[in-house]
Amino acid sequence: MWWHGWNRDSDFDQLAGALMAGHLIECSSYVCGGYYSGFKDLFDGCENIGFPIAEINADGSCTIEKEPGTGGEISIGTVASQLLYEIQGPLYYGSDVVANLEGIQMVQEAKDRVLFSGVKGLPPPTTTKVGITAWGGYQVSKLDPKVFVYSHVFRQSSITISAV
Repeated sequence: MWWHGWNRDSDFDQLAGALMAGHLIECSSYVCGGYYSGFKDLFDGCENIGFPIAEINADGSCTIEKEPGTGGEISIGTVASQLLYEIQGPLYYGSDVVANLEGIQMVQEAKDRVLFSGVKGLPPPTTTKVGITAWGGYQVSKLDPKVFVYSHVFRQSSITISAV
């Protein structure tokens, strides 16, 4: 927020775009092909898969790329694969903003470089998801039922990923 001078009470589109940039790179090499269903195309060089870099633009869009000279790839396919990882529907809840994923766009700007844009922001939720992990392997995740969106919503929603 500070870098671009965003206002937490009004710049919801920008905050939502930054939230999704964080989601895209949070699992490190997943967006570079580590979680990609087309992994067989990435076998050459996959022993040194790259780590992602997200450049956050002032309008909330971001460019995803990886370290030069490393394996894997950044493509619309790998970015879309990571985008859909661990989301429950067209709304992605953060503590500062809710990201509406309907209408997003991805452009392959160059080899290993994808522009991700079109995320719309909504005001922050009144509750937020909490994950609790305890020694022994148990994990609990709870979200207020009023705002929880189940993964089957994708079959019923108008979410689309357009490659320009």
